Amino acid sequence: NSEIEDPLHKEMAQGIQRTGKRLLNTLSLILDLSRIESNRFEINIQSTDIIPLIKELYLNFEGAAVVKNIKLILNISQETLIFNTDEAMLKVILENLIGNAIKFTKTGSVKISVGVETRKKENFCAISVTDTGIGIKEEDLKYIFEEFRQVSEGTTREFPGTGLGLTITKKYIELLNGKIEVKSKYGKGSEFKIILKI
Repeated sequence: NSEIEDPLHKEMAQGIQRTGKRLLNTLSLILDLSRIESNRFEINIQSTDIIPLIKELYLNFEGAAVVKNIKLILNISQETLIFNTDEAMLKVILENLIGNAIKFTKTGSVKISVGVETRKKENFCAISVTDTGIGIKEEDLKYIFEEFRQVSEGTTREFPGTGLGLTITKKYIELLNGKIEVKSKYGKGSEFKIILKI
């Protein structure tokens, strides 16, 4: 494992590594999508306390927020929140949403909030990821969950991605019998809220 001395070669090697990682990521997303669409997807539902998972994700993303000089805020309204879900799937959902929020936020904050919400006398787990990022135009909101769509002003070079993350996130949430709600103000920020039945 010899270190590359030449700065230009080092930069090129890092570039190749980054591209490789992105390709792998894209491939795994496409595989996920095809597995979901052909119903070859194993769901492992069990009683889970999601608070430790949320705390772990917060710690995992703290570094990425620090690098971008934005504040990552965690707002948990209770010590435990136990219900039946697929923890691995929920983790991917939240990684996508938190990762996106950090990616599309240049200044300000990303806030992760977790709590119980009562709707029509039923209790739901509500997890929201709120950012002060670029936001989404109202006319684009209906497209954000479509495959291979990324509506960041057409500047895909500034925000590289496949446009598959949100498609898969929504499909995962639906597999968990939940739903996702989006509120956004263009230029001000967005809120993605997951609602899961307890």
